[in-house]
Amino acid sequence: MNVTTLLPSITIGSTFTFSACISQQPSNRGFVFSNTLASDATLRCFAVVADGTTNVFELQYLTQLGVQTALRSDSGSDFDDYSYRRVTIVVGTSQTQFYVNGQQYGGSKTGVSISGLCRDGLAFLGSRPDGTFFSGAMSEVNVYGYQLSPTQVSALGSCSDSYVLLQPVTTFNGTSLVNVTSLIPTIGSQLSLSACVRQAISSVGVLFSNSASALADTPCLTVTLDGVLDQITLQLRNSTGVMTTSSGTSNPIDINDWVQIVLSINQTQITFFVGGVAYGAVQTLSSTFSGMCTTASSVSYLGARVSKTNYFQTDMHSVIMYGHVLTQSEITALSPCSIADKILLVEGPVTFNGTSTTTTNQVIAPALTNGFAVVACIRQTANTSGDILSNFDSTAFKRFCFGIYLNATNSNRIQVQRMSSDGLSIVQTGSTPMY
Repeated sequence: MNVTTLLPSITIGSTFTFSACISQQPSNRGFVFSNTLASDATLRCFAVVADGTTNVFELQYLTQLGVQTALRSDSGSDFDDYSYRRVTIVVGTSQTQFYVNGQQYGGSKTGVSISGLCRDGLAFLGSRPDGTFFSGAMSEVNVYGYQLSPTQVSALGSCSDSYVLLQPVTTFNGTSLVNVTSLIPTIGSQLSLSACVRQAISSVGVLFSNSASALADTPCLTVTLDGVLDQITLQLRNSTGVMTTSSGTSNPIDINDWVQIVLSINQTQITFFVGGVAYGAVQTLSSTFSGMCTTASSVSYLGARVSKTNYFQTDMHSVIMYGHVLTQSEITALSPCSIADKILLVEGPVTFNGTSTTTTNQVIAPALTNGFAVVACIRQTANTSGDILSNFDSTAFKRFCFGIYLNATNSNRIQVQRMSSDGLSIVQTGSTPMY
């Protein structure tokens, strides 16, 4: 990723701080950040290398005398096991400190005379201009024009390893899916997945699928909600390449109402939660989970298998993946799924001129059951009638499923038109006039 244009406007001189959250694939050596004078990358003004082969961080820089040199941190605990870690490098006039998760990583390095960042050069994340790519994931990459103190480094906090795959309420009609391939992070043998779902009664559908390729013959992880057997089923690949199926069975999940699904994989153990309550016994795998497929050819979908079968039907929202096993307190702290029953259709004010309409996309207007409420703030031209909200069963507009109408000829009363169970339209008029 070329970030040349994102370099700060301030001049970064011989004292500054670099900080980033990184998750590295095992034994990878790659450039987290590189700032060079030219595209040949032979003269690096400043570069950060994460070396998972020796478990050190390397700071490559151009001295004030124009000499290319490097500093290497002391070796510490493994940092190439997919876990997210905040790497911070504080560059001073004579000393440089390396930090991992707020703790100093080895001793201070002396004799530093860095020239600063080349603002007229090239800057890349995940590589240098001529290659040497980083393999993994990163976030929260910052460059400060001054030295952070140890207290300030500690205050940066831990790296977030949560990834929102889907936030708004989205309706799946049994033939649709959402491609989330680009949102899948590098996650190893520990992960959690939480989602708010409302599944059609007795339907079987895939909530999430991740595969090494579009052929879907070797899925790394597939999550299926089975409303017939009342269970959550996982299909996953362990570290030896063997496919394993694991299910949680306890509470019914085929109700047509919002429910929170959480699953956690901890190397060889799988735990299920429904509505914040443990869902069946802990499942044990014969071999360690291999992690998510995140290669260039991997594919991930919400609402169907990668092979575009087993489509999910009805609604889901707040689908989040985590790079760790959620604790019971974290699961309890998750927002209740019922909040999503409040669906914002228009965030006003929006002006209607008497001849125009606003169509609400189905994606944010999921199927509502036999009880709901509509709240709206309106200001209407005097003595005019018009539909505030209308919903039809087809594009032919043959009959109302539900509609709200302001009738100026009936003392400006609100009228509700709805369709009964036998398909007949029923009109109900409010008893109080609006003025």
